[in-house]
Amino acid sequence: MALSAAAEEAFHAAIEAAYAMEDAVKLWGREDRRSLLAYETYEARMQKYYELTHNYRERFWSRICSKEPWLPNCRLYDV
Repeated sequence: MALSAAAEEAFHAAIEAAYAMEDAVKLWGREDRRSLLAYETYEARMQKYYELTHNYRERFWSRICSKEPWLPNCRLYDV
């Protein structure tokens, strides 16, 4: 999958936030405010990544399902 530069940047930022969150939990415990802040940062960065890639995933599945409508992911929306 080829993603936009902004999406790739958001993905790498989310990975960095995940590592920071993991380190914070190890150092201060899961319930410490610093760990919770690291988790919030991770969530925000992942949300940004999902926002940037949502249209891409939609177009990807639309293209696949137009060729192979019998696939399970394509049939998910059948009524």
